[in-house]
Amino acid sequence: MREKNISIALLTIMVYEAIAQLPLLNTSGGADILSEALMEIFVYVHFFALLVIFIVSVLRRKLNKGILIQFLFVLSILVGMFIWNRIQWYRLPKQERDKLLEYEKEQKNALYNVGCENGKLCFQNHKGEIVIPCIYDAGKPFVDDTITCVAIKGKWGYINRTGKTLIPFQFDDADNFYEGLAAVKQDNLWGFINLKGKWVIAPKYEKIIQPFQNGKALGQIKDDTIKINYPR
Repeated sequence: MREKNISIALLTIMVYEAIAQLPLLNTSGGADILSEALMEIFVYVHFFALLVIFIVSVLRRKLNKGILIQFLFVLSILVGMFIWNRIQWYRLPKQERDKLLEYEKEQKNALYNVGCENGKLCFQNHKGEIVIPCIYDAGKPFVDDTITCVAIKGKWGYINRTGKTLIPFQFDDADNFYEGLAAVKQDNLWGFINLKGKWVIAPKYEKIIQPFQNGKALGQIKDDTIKINYPR
């Protein structure tokens, strides 16, 4: 009797699941994303709960047909969700799929600057593992995942993903590289260096308003905003 009651309860839940899955068939994009996510979690939890009950029933040689039917039903929902997600994925334009894959790759390879208990800064990967130790006073995130600027004792320089110094700590302030050039400050004026640490635009700007984008940057001298062309 107890197993029968459990089967009836689970069957009630399955009816709810079947109804809740209907919005997923709406190809107009009107289904609520949060509801879909919660339903997906619920289906997975229910599936593994039924799987445990199914295995225990088999081991005890008391297999309940109601449990078996529900187990197969939930399994069919999971398969349907997988197929539906794949259909939705390949319905996206190839360019958009490539962007999503690139974004996922960047997130997986990203290094995040995190404050430490000693007041210093370190860099961690997406697993929370420290890959560059807590020795920096300040720093900026890896924009292109290969080089970033950090500060020690008031001077800024550049390091790679392993913490190796690529450009010595010699600047009063610094920004990350954009289009191969980085804005750095020396003697109260800003200019631009290349990836070798060589000046390509001499420090003469009081402020850099915008780093290079599409070959253009913006600097400021006194009250004038100056357009800076990419050096050729």
